[in-house]
Amino acid sequence: GQGPLVLCHGDLHAENILLPNRRSSLRSNGIGIVDFESTHIAPAIVDVAKSIVVCGIGDNADTAALLSGYGEVDSDQAVLVGLQAFHAMNGWTYARLIAKRDVVLWDCRLRAFGSRLRRARSRAKAQRT
Repeated sequence: GQGPLVLCHGDLHAENILLPNRRSSLRSNGIGIVDFESTHIAPAIVDVAKSIVVCGIGDNADTAALLSGYGEVDSDQAVLVGLQAFHAMNGWTYARLIAKRDVVLWDCRLRAFGSRLRRARSRAKAQRT
């Protein structure tokens, strides 16, 4: 398996995180999370992969920071990459066919993911030889 099942937000990105400020009703040391319409039960790696895609995280250091901040996550690289591919295609399809907005953004995310996937495959191939 890919770790225990947890409550996943399903759409965790900067616009769904509220940070406190002087005018905020949030406690000074707290944050708020909104938009729970995509909440579901799944292995945490599912939520991590979607956050990587919707936040446009393309760098290994940012991915490592997200994984470490998330807590215990089975971070099997093949599963993580596969889930990112799924979320990138799902987001692109939604933007292009259903929402009919943010198409350029999702085109860029899909292209960036394709580039990262090609680099990862090249590294994996080099390690096998």
